[in-house]
Amino acid sequence: MSKKFFLCMLLFPVLFSCSRTADNTEDAGNKKVDSLKSGYQVLQDSLNIAWEEMMQDDNEKIADLKRLLDEIQYTNLYNKQEIETLYAEVENLKTIRYDSMTMADSDGIDRYDSATAEVSYKVSRLAIGHPKFESYPLMQTLIDDISDANDKVLLYRVRYDNYAQAYNEFVEEHRSLMPQIDSSATLKPRPVFQLITP
Repeated sequence: MSKKFFLCMLLFPVLFSCSRTADNTEDAGNKKVDSLKSGYQVLQDSLNIAWEEMMQDDNEKIADLKRLLDEIQYTNLYNKQEIETLYAEVENLKTIRYDSMTMADSDGIDRYDSATAEVSYKVSRLAIGHPKFESYPLMQTLIDDISDANDKVLLYRVRYDNYAQAYNEFVEEHRSLMPQIDSSATLKPRPVFQLITP
């Protein structure tokens, strides 16, 4: 038996073992990425749902404000110019509202909150002070719904912040693997409503 053949016979198990180890390492790596993809998808879905529910509730509040103005008009006892001005202010809310990226500008959020609070107060006060308020019970229902929606804003924002912070922490922790987890991810932190304290 030649020395070369003998050496090959000795090295074969080692090479085979190395090959299997490499395969096992690759399989483990793939499983890790797959697991991270699942976790990432859950985070993304939760974040998107939290945002959509918050916006839906805000849209319903704006619709209720318009509906309350409609009720005032149904009385046939109102100041046309005042109603038109309030309709325009309500309609403007969606125009100045932040989105999931522009909310990084906290001043923009403050402006929207102030405008929403002001127009909610104006429309509700006009309805409550109307001479026929008691004859239109839907007015009170709408006022209550608008008030409830305003009260829930903070809860929606806290919930969104929790998911956004979890998302940001995930991206930061697995930054090197993000191209494999989600090649379309920008890796930019998602803005939050509150400052993250260390």
